[in-house]
Amino acid sequence: MKVDRSHRRITAAAVIALVVLLSLSLLPATESSSQCKAWLVQSIPTDMPTLRRVPGVLSTADVLEWLAKNSTERLDVIAQYWQLIAQPEDPRSGDFGYSKEDLQRFGAQEGASVYGAIDDAANRNVSIRLLSHSGVYPDYTTEPSNLASGRPNVKNVTLLFSKWWGSGVVHAKVWISDRRDVYIGSANNDWKSLTQVKELGIYLVGCPKIARKVETYFENLWTLASLDHTTHTTTVSDKQWQVDRQVPCWSHFLDSKLRCSSPLPQTVETHHVAGYPILNDPYMFKLPLQTPGYNDSSLQPQSSYLSFAPPELTFGRYQADEQAWIETIHSVGNGGTVRISTMDWLGQSQYTNPTVYWLSLSSAISEVVFSKKATVKILVAYWAHFIDGTDQYLKSLLYSNVLCSYSTYNHCAGKVEIKYYVVPGFNLTGPATANGTDTGNIYPGYTRVNHGKYAVSDVRAHIGTSNLIWDYFYTTAGVSFGTYNPAIVSQLQDVFDADWDSPYVVPVEELGEELQIFLLFINSIWVFGFCCNASINFFTNVKTQVTVEGRAKSRAAILNGPSALNALHNSMAARLKRLYESWEDNPDIGFVLMKGSGRAFCSGADAVSLYQLVNEGDVDECKKFFETLYKFVYIQGTYLKPDVAIMDGITMGAGAGIAIPGMFRVVTDKTIFSNPEAQIGFHPDAGASFYLSRLPGYLVTDEPSVIETALAQQYGDLVYLDRRSILSKLDVADRCFSHDTIEESFDALVGMRYRSNEKGYGVGPVLILHSMPDFHFFIQIREGRFQSLDQCLAREYRISLAAISNRVSSDFSEGVRARLVDKDFAPKWNPPSFKDVSKDMVDCYFSLLPEVEPELKLPTALREPFMQETDSPKK
Repeated sequence: MKVDRSHRRITAAAVIALVVLLSLSLLPATESSSQCKAWLVQSIPTDMPTLRRVPGVLSTADVLEWLAKNSTERLDVIAQYWQLIAQPEDPRSGDFGYSKEDLQRFGAQEGASVYGAIDDAANRNVSIRLLSHSGVYPDYTTEPSNLASGRPNVKNVTLLFSKWWGSGVVHAKVWISDRRDVYIGSANNDWKSLTQVKELGIYLVGCPKIARKVETYFENLWTLASLDHTTHTTTVSDKQWQVDRQVPCWSHFLDSKLRCSSPLPQTVETHHVAGYPILNDPYMFKLPLQTPGYNDSSLQPQSSYLSFAPPELTFGRYQADEQAWIETIHSVGNGGTVRISTMDWLGQSQYTNPTVYWLSLSSAISEVVFSKKATVKILVAYWAHFIDGTDQYLKSLLYSNVLCSYSTYNHCAGKVEIKYYVVPGFNLTGPATANGTDTGNIYPGYTRVNHGKYAVSDVRAHIGTSNLIWDYFYTTAGVSFGTYNPAIVSQLQDVFDADWDSPYVVPVEELGEELQIFLLFINSIWVFGFCCNASINFFTNVKTQVTVEGRAKSRAAILNGPSALNALHNSMAARLKRLYESWEDNPDIGFVLMKGSGRAFCSGADAVSLYQLVNEGDVDECKKFFETLYKFVYIQGTYLKPDVAIMDGITMGAGAGIAIPGMFRVVTDKTIFSNPEAQIGFHPDAGASFYLSRLPGYLVTDEPSVIETALAQQYGDLVYLDRRSILSKLDVADRCFSHDTIEESFDALVGMRYRSNEKGYGVGPVLILHSMPDFHFFIQIREGRFQSLDQCLAREYRISLAAISNRVSSDFSEGVRARLVDKDFAPKWNPPSFKDVSKDMVDCYFSLLPEVEPELKLPTALREPFMQETDSPKK
C-alpha cells in the first residue's frame, strides 16, 4: 500500500539517515554480523509546529512497520487494543463522522501501512502471535481476529486481567521480531497513536539477549491466557497495602504455606518473604549499545535492564517495574536533575476497591530533593480524560519545596517543578457527529495527549508503558527498558527539555484560571474558523497567557507567550486585571512585579487577531479587549502597592501601556521601545496619550529611539543624549510643534527642515504625519498633557471604538493588512493624506459615544486620581 508522507517535513540529512537505516534493517540478520543498536522513538501529534524536534529520534509509525517487514520467522505483539485502520463509519469509534480528507490530514494512512506490513508478514508465512486485552469495545479486537482468520501461522488470544487481579488490563505495548528486534514504549496499536498522540519508546535492533527475556514475559502472559482463573486465584489480606484483594495463587503477597506452585514457565522466587521486596542485585545486561541516532555512540559495555509488572509475572532476578522507577529517581547525582514524563499520576490506586494509598514514587522524589539537593521536573498530561484529584495530588508534591526550605541542617537547593502538558485541541476530541448532529469536535476521540511514560536522571534512562498509579504496577501488565548508556540518557533529556520548554505546558499551580481562559479562547477560535488549517497556530495564541511566581510577600506576573513576543489578547488582559486586583486586596502581599518571557516584555496588542475579529463582524469582542485592557492600565496606574515592570526586550504599543503608568519601571540594555500604532492605521493607546504627552517640550513623534531616551529622561535617572538626537534640539522642535493646529506645525517643520543646515533633521516626523492616525496622535498628545490618566483612557477608548467600527475610515484594517497580513507594506489610506481629513471626521473620533454605546467606566471614585505636573509642559 503506497503511503503519502508529504505532510512530513524532513531535512535532507534526516532523509539520508532514514534511507541508510532502512537499507541496513532490511538486510538478513545474523548474530555474527550485528551489534545491539538502540534508537529513541516518538510520535508527535499534528498541529504542533512550535515543538522543537530532537535529531536522531525515529517515528513510531516507521519503526512498527519495519518490525513487521523485517520479520522472517516470527513476530510477537502485545497490545491493549487494535485500531490501526480508521473506522469513520462505526458509531462506537472516536473516528466516527470524519471525512476521508480529515483522516488524511490526521495521518490515518500511517496506521493502515503498519497493518498492511503485518498482513504481508502473515502472507510470507511468518509465525505471528498477537496478545491483547479482552473487554474493550468489540471492534478493538477485530483486526487481530481478521489477521488470524484462516491462517494457521497467526495466533490471536485475549487476556482479561480482572479475572486474575480483580482489575487491570494488558497495558504493555511490545513488539518482538525474530527474537532479535524489540519495540517497548507507550504507543498503542492505533493509528491515532502514530500521528495524534505524543508517544515515546525504544527500538532495539540486533539484541537477541534482550529480546529473548522480553519473550519470556510474553510467554507468561500467553500461558496465563490459557489457564482457568477460578482454580488459580485467591483472596489475600495484603499486609503491605492494607487491603483485601484478589491475586494469583502463587503470589508472594500470600504466606508461603498458602501459595500454590506457579504454572508459569518462570517466575521470581523469594521464600519466607511477604510481598515483593526491592532486589539488591537486579539483573543487568552488560552490553555495548550502538546509538546511530546520536553522535556520541560508544562501544563500551553499559548496564541496561528490563522490569515488569505485575510482580507475579516477573522472573529470575528481573526487578518489578515499581522498583525500576524508584531506582531511576534515586540514581540522580548530588545537585542533578530528574526528569519524569507521564500521562497520569496519582498517589493512590484508580480502579481497586477499596482505594490503595501509594506514595512510593513521591517519597523517592522527596528523598532526592532533601538528601541530594536534586531538582525534579515532572510533566503530566492535561487532556479530555484528566483524572479527578490529580491536581491536588501534584500540588502535594510541591510541598517538598516548603519542607525542604525549613530544614535546619540542610541548605536546601533541591526543588520540585511540575507542569501540565496540554496538546492543542485536547478539549475538542471525539466523534465528529453523534445522533446525526455535529458535535463540534475537530479531532478523533482519545487523542491530543502526551502519552509517554519515562524518567531520566543525569545517568540513567527508564522507558516504560505504565502510568504512575498503583494499579499499573500491581494489577496491570507493563514492561520497561532502562539503561545507563550516556547517549540514550542525553538524548532522552533533550526530548524532555523540548517538551518542557515548549509553549504547550503550563505550571501546575496556575492551572485553575489558566485552563478556563484556555478553554474559552480555544472555543472562540474554533467559532471564528481559525482552527486546523489556519495560518496561525491557535494554541500558540491561547498559550500567550500569564503565569505567576511568588515567595513570601511578593508576586510576579509573567507574560508567557515568547513565540508571539508576549502579544496581548483579551484573556491575557483579563487575567492581569484579576491578578492585580486580588494582590492589591491581599494584605499578605506587599510587592508586585511584571515581566515577560523570551526576548520581549510585550509587543503590544495582538493586532492580527483584532483584525480578524473586525473582518468577521465581531466588533463586540474587540470592544471587550479594549475595555479590559484600559481598565487594567488604570488599575496599574493607580496601584496602592509598590509595583515594578521589567521592560527587558521588545516593548511596543500596549506593552508600554501596561508598564509605564505603574510606580516603577526598569529598562535594560536589551529594551527596544516603540509606539508603532500609526503605521497600522491605529493610534497610540493604552495610556500613551498620558505618558507621551509628558515627554519634554512639544515634541510629537513615534520614532522609537527618541521616545526611549525621552521616557528615560522623564521617568528614569541620568541619561546621556546622542548629539544627533532630536532631543538635543528641543528648542527647534518646540518652535515647530507649539502651534495650535497640525497643519501649522507641519508647515513649520517643513520650513525648518529646509532652513536647517543639518539636512537630515526632522525627516522622521515629517514622514509620519500623513494619515488619519496622525491626527489622533497629534491631538491626543496636545490634550493629554493637561488630563489625568482616567481622562486619557476614556478618550482613547472612544477613538479605538471608532477605529474598529470603520465608521469614518477603514485605516486600521488596511494598515494591519498591509503591514502584518499581506505584508505588501503599501497601505491605501482613506483619506490618503492628513490634508484631506475634515473637521467632521476628527470630531467623530473624539466626540462622546452615543447612548447605546456606554463610555468606558473606570473605578475613579474608589481610587486616587493619578496626575503628574499638568500645569505646564516640561521643557
